[in-house]
Amino acid sequence: MPHPYRTVALLSAPLLVATGCTSRVVTSPPPTGPASATTVAPAPASAAPTVPAPPSVAPGEVSRVVWTAGTGRMSQTMRAKARAGQEYALDAACASTTPGKVIRYELHSATPDSNTPLSGGDLPCDGRAIRNSGPLPATAVQIRLGSDLTGVTSAWAVLRPVT
Repeated sequence: MPHPYRTVALLSAPLLVATGCTSRVVTSPPPTGPASATTVAPAPASAAPTVPAPPSVAPGEVSRVVWTAGTGRMSQTMRAKARAGQEYALDAACASTTPGKVIRYELHSATPDSNTPLSGGDLPCDGRAIRNSGPLPATAVQIRLGSDLTGVTSAWAVLRPVT
């Protein structure tokens, strides 16, 4: 009768030869030390740019308007009527917490029956002052600033003669 140990040894030997004869060297990259952690600071809350102060009242100033979000009030002052044949400059500035915000300004005759703009344009709320100029008819002029002032922290516009 054959010995059971020889049978196991004889059967195991071919398995060892079949699986153990091939040697494969697996290399892995050398350790590089602890991974450096990158921290990302949270984005700051969108801050409104600083708006220059409105210019002081000049001789012949026709109208000005000032919006302050802190008070939620629009302050409007009309000082004189525009004169025919005179060129006028509108200086204006706006700031907003909403990047890329642009509001519309319009110059209207201050007569009660007039709702048609005499002039108008876009005012970027980037904190920089703009200047637009041109002639106006002989009338009292009211400046209107945008219908949507959401995010606007401050805005102003002043209409006065070009000197």
